[in-house]
Amino acid sequence: MSKQDRSAFTLVEILIVVVILGILAAIIIPSLTGAAEESSVNATYADLQKLRRAVGVYQVRNNGVLPPIVEGDANGAADGEGPWGPLVSNSGEYFLNAPVNAYVGGANGRVVVFGSGPDAEFHTEYGWIYNPDTGAVYAASFDANDKPIPRNP
Repeated sequence: MSKQDRSAFTLVEILIVVVILGILAAIIIPSLTGAAEESSVNATYADLQKLRRAVGVYQVRNNGVLPPIVEGDANGAADGEGPWGPLVSNSGEYFLNAPVNAYVGGANGRVVVFGSGPDAEFHTEYGWIYNPDTGAVYAASFDANDKPIPRNP
């Protein structure tokens, strides 16, 4: 076999490709890191809107009576026995599964507490705030305008 019959990449060509791939990765990776947080904010906001509609529909269907929501989480709860009561059931009339605050994350993303308004700062102790007097629902770690409160550095 002569030298002309061989075809292979030279070390310089391989290094150029590696450098180009490194540059592309440096451009793309920073834009992906914010995507996960943006996704959790959007998912939480969507669930918040669904919860508010579900509470409103329940109230209309039951002659102005608010759903029997309790403080706590849904671990080990049977149908209709979790914190969202009849809003979460196997029939899926409102929800099949308890909504999760993905922005808070973790096991506490399902926890419901009673309160009269939205949070003032970011935390991870609970996922939802419910006002049993008015039926208002707030996402934990979101402000009065339903915008996420920045995470602590």
